Amino acid sequence: MDGKRIALKAPANSCSTFFNYKQFHSIILMAVVDAHYRVIMSDVGVNGHNSDAGVFASSAISSALETNTLHIPPERALPGRATAIPHVIVGDEAFPLKSHLMKPYPARGLKEEHRLFNYILSRARRVSENCFGILVNRFAVLSHEMNLGPETATTVLYTTSCELNAMFDIHRTSEDQI
Repeated sequence: MDGKRIALKAPANSCSTFFNYKQFHSIILMAVVDAHYRVIMSDVGVNGHNSDAGVFASSAISSALETNTLHIPPERALPGRATAIPHVIVGDEAFPLKSHLMKPYPARGLKEEHRLFNYILSRARRVSENCFGILVNRFAVLSHEMNLGPETATTVLYTTSCELNAMFDIHRTSEDQI
């Protein structure tokens, strides 16, 4: 899971509401992505002034995690192991640690095993970052400042996410037939 700021022209009368810490106006795409680069769940359109943690706290994703309606599979032992391990969503340090949401150890004064854990966890997180990169490269409208209002830009983001999912589903289906 990760958040991506999508650049917009400053909406009329918005003051600094959409202005983010990266010094541009934006809305936020918060998404949970699976290992096949499909967007499983997203929350789009919150103004860019918010942090990823703030967006997550008030998102449908957070609510679904709290109410256990994301249908996360039950704990299961890994192959060759006896101990059951929970399925988790992986996020960066901006997100809260929860029973089904894993984040890295804080970066200061880490033991070697914690540093290794953080490295391995960051490799899992790259899937969502790569997915956002693919999304922006596939849909040129997302690669520069959109001259759209926040509501229209939100619709564009939902649409491009659905189109990306369809693209990966078609690709995977054709691989399965080979």
